Amino acid sequence: MRGKLKVIDGNILYLISALIYFAIGLFVHFEDERLSLIAIQFFVVLLPTIIYIKVKGASLKETLRLKKIRVKHCFLVGIITILLYPLAMLGNIIILILLSLFGELQPPQIPTPNNVVEYFILILIVSLVAGICEEVLFRGFMLSAYEKIGKTKAIIITSILFGFFHFNLYNLFGPIVLGLVFGYLVFLTDSIFAGIIGHMVNNGFAMTLSFLINIVTEKFPIDELPAEPDMSITTSLMMSFVFLAIVSIITGFIAYVLFEHIRKDIKKLEEVIIYEDEVKFEENNLVEESSEIYITKFSDFVPLIFIVPLYAFVILFQIKQLLGFV
Repeated sequence: MRGKLKVIDGNILYLISALIYFAIGLFVHFEDERLSLIAIQFFVVLLPTIIYIKVKGASLKETLRLKKIRVKHCFLVGIITILLYPLAMLGNIIILILLSLFGELQPPQIPTPNNVVEYFILILIVSLVAGICEEVLFRGFMLSAYEKIGKTKAIIITSILFGFFHFNLYNLFGPIVLGLVFGYLVFLTDSIFAGIIGHMVNNGFAMTLSFLINIVTEKFPIDELPAEPDMSITTSLMMSFVFLAIVSIITGFIAYVLFEHIRKDIKKLEEVIIYEDEVKFEENNLVEESSEIYITKFSDFVPLIFIVPLYAFVILFQIKQLLGFV
């Protein structure tokens, strides 16, 4: 049952996963970066989560919200995710604009497919494996642990932690935005599969765009295109920001309509679910009724304090790269 999990449980597991992630990055080196991605997902994200749930004696089904989701809602979740992709990109563009003011951008290299075989392999790893494993940790375990302090707070905090867990200053706001979307969808549908589907669609969509861009650049090399007037990176990013902002307003409105459609659709089902921890989710909205008031303590967040040096180290390293000190 989710009632056995507390905020401190979420933070302890987050600390454990972050330490393992950091250790693998420092001491374990894979010749094939794809193996590194798989190792991180299974040994850093999925396995510690499953073990922790078992040690706590909690129910996997209840903790992770392993409940069916309607096919119609699966389809709508996928569309919503694609519609909000520009908004996630907009979040990262903001950071890129700020960083570009201080030096040459040097974002960490992410594997991109150059042929059909690589494309399907990376889709399997980045979309399917990462989509399942990361959602199990964040929209499964973490969301259940933080749920006691309120659903809205749980969504916001776990989304921020999700963003920082990528250990990438260049890709911070994007995951936070997506975390907010996936968290809301999971609470709305009361199923982790909403988050998994959204995550898989987002990563698959990003990988597909990357693959198509590689194909286009191979057929039409940049050096063969007509020369453009000199333009600074910051100016180019600002133009991208304006474009994405306009697109995000339009697609965001459509996504909102679809959110409302799912909410009203679920409301019509007139399902009221009462969990053993006496937290009642009525009509699948974000209204809570609980006879138990959970009071957070400073000690609940101590594990997160130990993570600060790790993030500071990574961020400082990336800033040094930006300034040309590395």
